[in-house]
Amino acid sequence: MEFYKEKNQRLDIIWNLTSICPWNCSICCVDAKQVSYSKITNLITIRDSVSSFEVPRIGEENIFNASLKYLQSKKLELTYEEKIKTLDNIDYDNVQIDFSGGDALIVEENHKVLEYAAHKIGKENITITLTGNALNQVSPGKLKNLVKELNFTYDFPENDEHIRSAGYNFSNLSNAQKFAEIGMNLRAEVPLSTKHKNLNMLNRIYLDLKNIGVKKLLFNENIFVW
Repeated sequence: MEFYKEKNQRLDIIWNLTSICPWNCSICCVDAKQVSYSKITNLITIRDSVSSFEVPRIGEENIFNASLKYLQSKKLELTYEEKIKTLDNIDYDNVQIDFSGGDALIVEENHKVLEYAAHKIGKENITITLTGNALNQVSPGKLKNLVKELNFTYDFPENDEHIRSAGYNFSNLSNAQKFAEIGMNLRAEVPLSTKHKNLNMLNRIYLDLKNIGVKKLLFNENIFVW
């Protein structure tokens, strides 16, 4: 978890609810564990920048849920019970939680954790940061009832494979559009790099986001609203 105080002293907790992610972006600031699967070997590979694990897939089990169970067995991820206990031990007076990752809702049990948190502290105190894969697995209407704002990354109008996994930005943008269409509050995040010195690229990012109904954009620590 990361903690920082806003100007009004509200405590903003960013909880990386899982390290598991379907993507393998070279600039990942949390060094998420990419999960992939090979039909040839029937092995699930869990990989970050310094380690790699191979886990046999049993039947047709979901590879992300299987990876979570394996990492929990190695005490590299919190169990469901530990997540609930953590929520129960937070003093919620003047607190907001942003659930992030990895890809926070790519594993099924975290959907239950989010529901528990929303029931305990109210959706007005919860935001969530997801990628297109998790967005494709959750009902827009249901998520809108659980969080006050959905955050996603969109930093290149055309994928740069040296920085992002192929299809990462397109998946995020296209899946976020479904949530914008039902009137959900969206915030796009743009981790800045030297490639963003190109004004044309910044204009294209802005227009892509504006066209799907995003009204808030975060450049590093500066929020711009239009």
